[in-house]
Amino acid sequence: MPFQNHKNTNYNQTYNSLHTLHILSSPNDKKSTKTERVSSFISQKASLTVEAAMVLPIFIFAICFMMYFTEIVKIQAEVGNELYKQSKDLALYAYVYERAQSNDIIASGQVENLVSGMLSSLYVKSKITNELGENYFEINHVEGGISLLLSSYMQEEDMIDVVGIYSIKIPFQFFQIDKVRVIQRARIRAWTGYDASNGSDTEEEMVYITQYGSVYHVDISCTHINLSVSQIRETQVSNLRNDSGGKYYECELCGDEQGDGSLFITNTGDRYHKRRDCSGIRRGIIAIPISQIEGRQRCQRCGN
Repeated sequence: MPFQNHKNTNYNQTYNSLHTLHILSSPNDKKSTKTERVSSFISQKASLTVEAAMVLPIFIFAICFMMYFTEIVKIQAEVGNELYKQSKDLALYAYVYERAQSNDIIASGQVENLVSGMLSSLYVKSKITNELGENYFEINHVEGGISLLLSSYMQEEDMIDVVGIYSIKIPFQFFQIDKVRVIQRARIRAWTGYDASNGSDTEEEMVYITQYGSVYHVDISCTHINLSVSQIRETQVSNLRNDSGGKYYECELCGDEQGDGSLFITNTGDRYHKRRDCSGIRRGIIAIPISQIEGRQRCQRCGN
């Protein structure tokens, strides 16, 4: 019958559609898709693990190296500060040596030997070790301590040139770097003043002044600034006279202070002092070009 055939046709089409849908959404296909996703996730996770295993040690070493680098900077700062301090001390020793020569007090050779011994790498190294500590270099992984063999003293233009060389060992090896070599330098001119005999015609004459003085001196050994101080009892001052035959009067700076019965005088002065370090006695000598005397008069004692 026509009606029956049409019904069968619709049934077959519906069955075929359901069968196709059943095939597309079968459990086996879902399981296969899920397996592929899990496999892909595991593969990505494994890849990240390998990359982390390669990068993480390098990152850790870099962090450790940066942390230890701050220690290296600290060591450099401490050693550099000590080198500068010792170079300043050597500059002062050179000044003492020159003053001793100008005052003819090294005839016995004792002062000369003492100062020349101070102007040596062995002396500087011992001072640095004493200041930083006996175990300083060992604690901070400095191999063999510090070397000062490249240092020079009073050679070129009376320069004090302290050169320190040392190697800091790194506790771990980083890209075949196991130690850092450091060279530090402190360079300062010795406080020896100016030698007019070594200068050219274009160099300006140097003179000497004191902080509160009203005159300038052409000779650093002038007795106005190179004073010889004597200690006396207070009961003696009225009977003493200076080199000019004048009496000693109370110092305006320290005369009102409470003393212990002792006074201090100079052969060329006219004041007595209750303190040896009174600025009326102590002279801070400064070397300046003659163009900077700023109204100071020439000393009558050494300027004639």
